[in-house]
Amino acid sequence: MAGRALCAAVHCAVVSWYIVSLIENESVTRKNVVLGRNTYGGKWKFLTFLDMVLQTAYFCVALVVDILGQDHDGQRNTAPRGVQKLRNYMFAILAFPVGLFVVLTFWMIYAFDRELIYPTYLDLVIPVWLNHAMHTTVMPLLLLEMKIIPHVYPQRGVGIAGVISFGICYLIWTLWIRYAGGLWVYPILAWLAGPGLVVFILLGGLVLTGLYMLGEVMNVCLWPRLEGNGHSVAGHNK
Repeated sequence: MAGRALCAAVHCAVVSWYIVSLIENESVTRKNVVLGRNTYGGKWKFLTFLDMVLQTAYFCVALVVDILGQDHDGQRNTAPRGVQKLRNYMFAILAFPVGLFVVLTFWMIYAFDRELIYPTYLDLVIPVWLNHAMHTTVMPLLLLEMKIIPHVYPQRGVGIAGVISFGICYLIWTLWIRYAGGLWVYPILAWLAGPGLVVFILLGGLVLTGLYMLGEVMNVCLWPRLEGNGHSVAGHNK
């Protein structure tokens, strides 16, 4: 179990990493119109960019908990309860499932046909390290976070409803961009079309839900004595 100082150092380093990555992302997209900055929705239409912002926000909240007095043993904690609850909910419902969803779906589609998710010309404008910052390092950083910090998961129904709500909101945003801007956010959406697109969306929802449940199970395995996790102690996070 990591101590408070070590956790604060880790969180500070991760926040710095994401801030540098976001700054570089802004610099690259500002200089290259091919990256969609000037099209409808700008960078905010890309799930990868939204996830980077989300990860940055989560680790900032985690750092605040460290500063305010988290003892990281799942019992003693002098940080305000509301901040602790925000950190736990952000990790369980958003940071972990969405972060892993971005990594897994990106590399699976990339392996099938990279032109459907990350066309070859992007290699000329996006540094390799930035690509991995967006699509690779997210996973090990989240796994490290789960290992060093115990998180109290919400009731399973609440958690699944939360992650599905996020997915529906992004789906609506994507469809609106198609309607108002006349473009699909990712080439694979145009390539699928029709029934294939419906199946892809449904599978995406199942994967996102599965990743939420995976996070809950992993958290229980790593922190078996932590009270209030998911379905084990109902209402702890109410």
